[in-house]
Amino acid sequence: MTGILDLVVLAGDRGPDDPLCRAAGVPAKALVPVGDRAVLVRVLETLDAAFPAAMAPTRLVSGPADTALAAAPTLAARLARRLADGGWRRLEPAASPASSALAALRETDPHHATLLTTGDHALLTPALARAFLVGARAHARDGADLAVGFVPLARVQARFPGARRTALRFRDAEVCTCNLFALLAPAAHGVIDLWREVERDRKRPWRMVRRLGPLVLVRFLLRRVTLAEALARLGRLAGARIVPVLLDEPEAAVDVDSVADWELVQAVIAERERAPRDSG
Repeated sequence: MTGILDLVVLAGDRGPDDPLCRAAGVPAKALVPVGDRAVLVRVLETLDAAFPAAMAPTRLVSGPADTALAAAPTLAARLARRLADGGWRRLEPAASPASSALAALRETDPHHATLLTTGDHALLTPALARAFLVGARAHARDGADLAVGFVPLARVQARFPGARRTALRFRDAEVCTCNLFALLAPAAHGVIDLWREVERDRKRPWRMVRRLGPLVLVRFLLRRVTLAEALARLGRLAGARIVPVLLDEPEAAVDVDSVADWELVQAVIAERERAPRDSG
């Protein structure tokens, strides 16, 4: 594994009938405005600031779809300029997030680490992205194949009281996911393959029970399994070693996935933009 990093951003869309897209008046979630620019543009700017081109020469965005961009030519032109300025290459998204991720990963170098995130991660900052990568690479020295970012639920609740966030509850931790993944070795691609299988089986849950085993599911529901044990079990199914990276910043757990999320993110961005003026 070299020190070179590849970047992959998943920015597929759910179509203009999605409630968030309807509320924002855009044909794709990645084009939802946050402040004065689209959420995807914010994510790209953050990654550009965190990882210069010399460090991360391969920079891929899966989405938005051609049809969505054709429906919003002004926004599409702005996004095209941002992509060109940062050296990003846009790929047409596949039928699902996991399929899109696999297609993008085929365009990366297997000898490089790959940072994968989503195009709706509006509160991501350069410092947060770098902190996650540092934590992930520390595990790489111990043989980890995939690092997954989490934030303690208590920190998210303290920062955003009243906001609804999905939590994963384990014997030793209650955490929120944060759409940050570091693929540290080629074996990590097996986890994305497993993710695609889960997407295919979402309407046939008995297949997931058969794959994981009923005892594992019961232990999870009873909170008798630790976070590390759960990831280890998933890793064995995928043929990879998966490790958690716990982050302190509650903003890492917030994406723009609903109208309520959109309102929350806009409030936080406005707060950030006021802070320099207030301190001066």
